Amino acid sequence: VLMVIDDDPKAGKSQISECERVETIIKSIRVFYRGHLHVHFLVNEKSSAILSTLFRTWSVSRVATTFYNVEEDIKRLVWVKSDHVVNGYGQLKYVIPDILPEFVERAIFADTDMLVLEDISVLHSIFEEMDRKGIMFAATRDQYNRSDLEFQFGKGAGMQSVNSGLVLYNIKAMREGNWNKLWRDTGVMLMEKLGKLTCPQDLLAAVAILRPDTYMRLPCIYNFQIGRGSLPWDCVKNKTELRKVKIPHWTGEKKYFEAKGHSAIFAPIYRCVQSIDGYDFEDN
Repeated sequence: VLMVIDDDPKAGKSQISECERVETIIKSIRVFYRGHLHVHFLVNEKSSAILSTLFRTWSVSRVATTFYNVEEDIKRLVWVKSDHVVNGYGQLKYVIPDILPEFVERAIFADTDMLVLEDISVLHSIFEEMDRKGIMFAATRDQYNRSDLEFQFGKGAGMQSVNSGLVLYNIKAMREGNWNKLWRDTGVMLMEKLGKLTCPQDLLAAVAILRPDTYMRLPCIYNFQIGRGSLPWDCVKNKTELRKVKIPHWTGEKKYFEAKGHSAIFAPIYRCVQSIDGYDFEDN
């Protein structure tokens, strides 16, 4: 599992700290998953110090961690401009194969404002299908009105959006398929045409549109987006079907504790997981 940790206060929309968010999503994974988990954190110096202290004092069983300082990587990506609040850290999703060591051939990227409500090993079967088809990455559609993509990429592009809150990276296929050239060429084209992106994930959407052979769309239940303006009924038909959601993703300004609409269904679940005693996940 792979996570980007941004402790920039300008990006802090959450009512809880980044450290607490990491702790909560790790708890949610461990509730359902009994295997070994290696979490790769992309961090700056400050967040590295905080999270390394967390995992040094919280010895979660069967969880290993590795930290990668990505401050220099961010500087090299400033040419891909974006209006989004995660500008800088969001672009790191293009260069995952460069950051992770050679022995890592698959990675599940997850934003920290998510909960995992199913055994995460279910996603392994999707990787197997990606291997068979030579797919480089998989993600869900953006669960918002993205009519802006129609202007940027042409008719029908709004329905081909990508939300990068959860991304399955087939890193071996990406390295073998010259992913570096693919995303850079796409980025240059977009900067020349648009000047900047609405959000960094739109570059991944452009790759998916231009090279559909590299991309697989995941079922929306693996990145069910919760926030003002989101379109939940594009994913599920009614409130009863909300129980099918496997990975809720808080994408709005008001996070976690809002008691309105479909977010009210998942807020108590988040609080429940958040309140689990961390010692319950230790070997002793």
